[in-house]
Amino acid sequence: MTLLIAVFAAVITTIIWYTNDRRSQLKLGTLALMYWGASLMWMVDAVVEYIETTFEHQYLLKNKKGGDCQPVWWMCPKGNFEEDPHAKVPKYIHFPEEHLMLLKEAK
Repeated sequence: MTLLIAVFAAVITTIIWYTNDRRSQLKLGTLALMYWGASLMWMVDAVVEYIETTFEHQYLLKNKKGGDCQPVWWMCPKGNFEEDPHAKVPKYIHFPEEHLMLLKEAK
């Protein structure tokens, strides 16, 4: 969303800068460059995020017994794009206590 807003603002500012006679007084060129820079920054961020998340899948696991327990978040890395993400998920998972981090809601 921020990428779309920044690109939209950059295009509008650039059009106003290009068509306005008082462009040096209003400093619209600097504003347009700032918007284009922000757009580039968020574009790079989106590309890097896409590259990172295509090689991992995230699962929320719940306790089989149910009750008043919180789900566990588990990331399962993939080797390549074609690999089945569910192939590495075992039927039963045992987590030793020292490997768990409990997150509690603030009250």
